[in-house]
Amino acid sequence: MKSKAIKIICEASECTVRVFMRCAFGNDLKGLIISGKPSPEDLAKAWKAIYTEYVDLSGMVQTMEFDLMKSIFYLDCRVKRIQLLLMIQRESIDKLGMPCIGAFPMLKSFGHRLSWDASHPDAEGFKRKLLDIESREKKYDIELGGKMKELFELKRKRANNELPEMQKRKEFIRTLNNLEKSGYRIDRDKSTVEDMAIMIHDYNDAAEKSEYDNDQNRNR
Repeated sequence: MKSKAIKIICEASECTVRVFMRCAFGNDLKGLIISGKPSPEDLAKAWKAIYTEYVDLSGMVQTMEFDLMKSIFYLDCRVKRIQLLLMIQRESIDKLGMPCIGAFPMLKSFGHRLSWDASHPDAEGFKRKLLDIESREKKYDIELGGKMKELFELKRKRANNELPEMQKRKEFIRTLNNLEKSGYRIDRDKSTVEDMAIMIHDYNDAAEKSEYDNDQNRNR
């Protein structure tokens, strides 16, 4: 009796979301078998091809790097902007005996409210308020350093072919839920990994565009 020819799922367009999850989270590659008895090496090679295709189509790694760079850009701008605004206030107090009141709204946009009573000027009290703002802003400087280290580590892993492993099951399920809440329909037994990867890519593109539009509106 002839043995069945070996056939394996080796493309994202042929692999359902449920089979993908079993491979990723349970290390169960049997779902990739169509017929025959492939070797563990054959299954591992097929799984690697499917996962690589998923990463490429979804832009998962690129999205991680983009999100980090976006956070770094925002935090760096905030840190430098606050430093500049505080310097302006200190220079104004030292040289003019009163703060630059016209710059108060800019600090307010970062959540810091300042006031100045011209009838009872208190330069030293005002300087203490500036120190308080400085103290509250230190957390953003610390966060900036952490994000920069995270980006450096991500780039190091990419250069050494040590890209981060796929999202944990909890994060993957959260991605599925976010897609479904946004109107994407996913049937784990019918939708393919290719379908889902494209949905993730489109979802991230839409989110980035929405954030850009909101930033433009805030700056008008």
